[in-house]
Amino acid sequence: MKILLVDDDVFICAYLVHVLTIRGHQVVERSTGLEGLAAIRNESFDLAIVDVVMPDMDGIELVGCLRDRFPQLPILGISGGDPTMRSGGKLYLDLMLHAGADQVLEKPFEEKDFLAAIEGAIGHHHVA
Repeated sequence: MKILLVDDDVFICAYLVHVLTIRGHQVVERSTGLEGLAAIRNESFDLAIVDVVMPDMDGIELVGCLRDRFPQLPILGISGGDPTMRSGGKLYLDLMLHAGADQVLEKPFEEKDFLAAIEGAIGHHHVA
């Protein structure tokens, strides 16, 4: 599976790329929303994994753009939230669902939960 990963946290990206590539997936990493949007204009993907808090275009806006332009693309939204917000990532994740994400996952998460969320995004998208 070819996966677009958009997250500005280099440590999270390195971990997720490792988890995905050892399972045979091809991962294209981008660190901003605009870079993610540019990547998907030039290549096709089987799944997008999008963080919320990023420079230049946040993940909520990116998810909305992806859903409008690529309605068949499964999207997994991930967020650790904003440390200044008491709700953590929950509000952001709710907004990502509203923008069109198929599945969301709050950071930090376990590897098994991440893999289950990917399956959920793909399965939800195919059923919907």
